[in-house]
Amino acid sequence: MHDKDVALECIRDTLLKKGRRRASNSGLAVLNVGATKRAVSQKPGYVPHITRQPSSGDESHAGVFVEQITAVVDAKMLTKQVRQSDVYPGLV
Repeated sequence: MHDKDVALECIRDTLLKKGRRRASNSGLAVLNVGATKRAVSQKPGYVPHITRQPSSGDESHAGVFVEQITAVVDAKMLTKQVRQSDVYPGLV
């Protein structure tokens, strides 16, 4: 098993412990923090902050926050940062 497989299994287990359901069509996406910050900060008036927010049972949790001056950040902007090759099945 590769490091990525081990990490994905830990994420799947954490979601189950939190009571989240997984379906055969669910997916997990890897979001590149640096690429996301660069993309968001290119929009005038947007200041991105990605903050590690560990919680009990989920030390890896992080939040994406954007201070906005002009408008609400479009979720599509964030999803554009995820490559199709970085999407994994939520259920194996």
